[in-house]
Amino acid sequence: MYNKRRLFLLIVSIILFCSACTTEKEIKKTENQESPESAIEKDEKTTVNVSPLKEININDHFTSVENKVRKEKYTISGGKCSAKNNLIAPAYVDDERIIFLLDEEKSDKILEFSRSKGSCKEIYSSVGISYIIGNESNIFWLEYDTTKVTGVDWTIKNLNLKNYKINEISTGGSYKDTPVPTIKLGKGSINWIEYESKGDSLISKLMKWQKSSGKVSVLEEVVLDESDKRDGEYYIIQHGVQSNILLYKSIFKKGEKTLSINLYEKGHFTPPFIKQDQIIDFNMNENYFVYTNEGSLTAIDLNKSNTQFKYKTGDKLTTDTPIFINDQTLVFRYAMNDIILLNFEKNVRFSISGKHALISKPIFTNNYLSYAVKNNIEDNKTNFYVVKLVD
Repeated sequence: MYNKRRLFLLIVSIILFCSACTTEKEIKKTENQESPESAIEKDEKTTVNVSPLKEININDHFTSVENKVRKEKYTISGGKCSAKNNLIAPAYVDDERIIFLLDEEKSDKILEFSRSKGSCKEIYSSVGISYIIGNESNIFWLEYDTTKVTGVDWTIKNLNLKNYKINEISTGGSYKDTPVPTIKLGKGSINWIEYESKGDSLISKLMKWQKSSGKVSVLEEVVLDESDKRDGEYYIIQHGVQSNILLYKSIFKKGEKTLSINLYEKGHFTPPFIKQDQIIDFNMNENYFVYTNEGSLTAIDLNKSNTQFKYKTGDKLTTDTPIFINDQTLVFRYAMNDIILLNFEKNVRFSISGKHALISKPIFTNNYLSYAVKNNIEDNKTNFYVVKLVD
């Protein structure tokens, strides 16, 4: 996912307090560490639109506290793990393994790094792989000619890490300058957007694959007429929220464009949470709807309809990848410099990563938060950090 062909796009595009102090361990260490004080329950429900809003400045009202999370450090280098100066990033983490993508000259490889042995093995390879995601012993990826931006045939595949069986989920094509799908996780499902051109019409389709049935379905589709002045709708990007989906879309009426983020819930779209341009990323849980952009992150309290929390970076660098750890805890990335945790209930914040040179977005799988750091861009060593958030 984070390889040399996509480095340019990467550059331009807890709270869990535990009684133990921050520690890092190399892969060969076997010392025991204390467990967090309590487990975090995942949220199940969602809420809808709120307004008007009263702003609370996180920088002023949230106390900056010492980072007390437990981190484990794994150095990925040598043998089959060698990255040869490529940028690599964790795509899936569980108790036993870390999955990541390795980009080589003739093929892309999905590697499994053993957290206990410190060694890698190849579990799959193809000429082009992208967008690896996963959870609960399953990983998913998009397979296509990654040397091209559009004009490609693609396949969505799944690998079960319990038996290493590979399943083909869906196939399609991206033509006439339409992007390839971006796969996102849902509850027991994955979702994506695909496009179809018919004459002057561009059709956007919101798609879903359900693990329990193994079936792919079209949830919604809209048409954008591009013959004269644009008229209709276009789906931009989506985000899985438990069994629901948040959708960012553009709406054209007589050539004039508006944007909105809506929740697809129980077979229909709720009223928009926000109508705003230049949104970089977004997410929600039962208590907050959050979006990021250049220089700030905004969290709207869904249970207090006049309240929004604003984190201002003080510069024009971007924030992205908001991840809800529980109903009151949010993690996000600030530029390529920091991963920050906010707890709205206790009004505290701290840095998880410690302002390292990040080379990946954070991921949250199987109750582990993980990210990649490269201290020296010239060598072939990459450090993967794993933070246990839930027992």
